[in-house]
Amino acid sequence: MFTPRISQLLALGLLLLLPGGCNTTKGSLRSELERADDRQAGRLTVRRDQGEQRRPSVTKSPSITPAGITQTIHRRPEWGARPHKASRVNVVGGRWEKITVHHSDEVGATVFNGSFSQSAHAVRSIQRYHLDVNGWGDIGYHFLIDARGRIFEGRELTWQGAHAGNSQKNRRNIGICLLGDFNHGAPSTAACAALEGLLDDLRRENSIPLGKVLLHSDLSNTECPGKHLSAWVKSYRGS
Repeated sequence: MFTPRISQLLALGLLLLLPGGCNTTKGSLRSELERADDRQAGRLTVRRDQGEQRRPSVTKSPSITPAGITQTIHRRPEWGARPHKASRVNVVGGRWEKITVHHSDEVGATVFNGSFSQSAHAVRSIQRYHLDVNGWGDIGYHFLIDARGRIFEGRELTWQGAHAGNSQKNRRNIGICLLGDFNHGAPSTAACAALEGLLDDLRRENSIPLGKVLLHSDLSNTECPGKHLSAWVKSYRGS
């Protein structure tokens, strides 16, 4: 028996052999495969997949933990990150001084099935939006956490982030984003545990005090990271 994916490939391959089939472009074949993949995962993206030339491959290589981090971090090649644009990123230029917590919001309405593949797809969608729509040098956040507590490496810690509002607010400020909309629901226990462990590691490694663990709303006029995640962060820092 062929798998659904193989069946899709065979069907599309036969199309090229039919009269007029050579008029079907490689791009349209790729687009159809992308839509089939999204339907199989339970999500058909529209706006955020427009203009993507190819679905990035997701490697299943063992995770590598950055220095000073005890949590398992899924590095950029694992989720299929695009390269950063060197002309649009700035070296952090000193020790990290604060951490800002966000929620993704834009993917919050999606019902995820909990798979690594689907979370990686969400992270790619955020990176694509930040690169292609916002015109940034990379995904804005340094880390992203899904509902299963997986931690994804976003922008490398070599670079100043793009998440807090402007260059001054982003200066020496690590951005962490939880996938979801936490105005309308609470983050999962697994996500909170991963966030707590990551905050503890980053604070210890960079001598960041509890009072410098911030909400995005502490810096900008926004509801981010949502009332439920905001309550958790305030409890974490004892405020």
